[in-house]
Amino acid sequence: MEKLVSCKATVAISAIWFAVFVLSKVTAIDTVLSGKGMNVIGNEYWRFLAAGFVQTNLIHTLGNIYLICWLGMRYERVLGSSRFFIIGLIGSAIAYLVFSFVYKNAVSSVGGSGYWYALVGYILMQQLLTPGFPVVGRKWMLIYALVFLPIVPNVLWLNASSTVFHGIAFAAGVVMGFFGIG
Repeated sequence: MEKLVSCKATVAISAIWFAVFVLSKVTAIDTVLSGKGMNVIGNEYWRFLAAGFVQTNLIHTLGNIYLICWLGMRYERVLGSSRFFIIGLIGSAIAYLVFSFVYKNAVSSVGGSGYWYALVGYILMQQLLTPGFPVVGRKWMLIYALVFLPIVPNVLWLNASSTVFHGIAFAAGVVMGFFGIG
């Protein structure tokens, strides 16, 4: 627990996700923050940043919190809290931006998974390109990226659009990691 508490960005992201989820049960904050397709978004481009903080249900929220904590406890100290936060935020925003062009008429797209998919892509690239970068969990992250990303969301509960979104977020992280952005 002490290791997690020392990860300021991880705790902040988790707290924001949980707070927005709770607020969405008593207000319409989720409709105000959710992403939208380009034909629907109007001039509300801030939604590209905000949509990553909205979760669909309690299981979605807790699953994303678990995964960001798993990554945070292993890599936030390596990357630094600010960098860890910014890489996830930029990767998620890029995913929502690209997604809005692919699904131009989408009326709502939400979820923090783009945040950690971008981080996984970034971390994997750093492991491959940066000598001495910690490789804790590389096997599991590769399995997750190559098996879970394309298959499991469609089989379990999500649809092709969620796989597209997750793939975009992962690719954004890979590109940022390749160019050392973040």
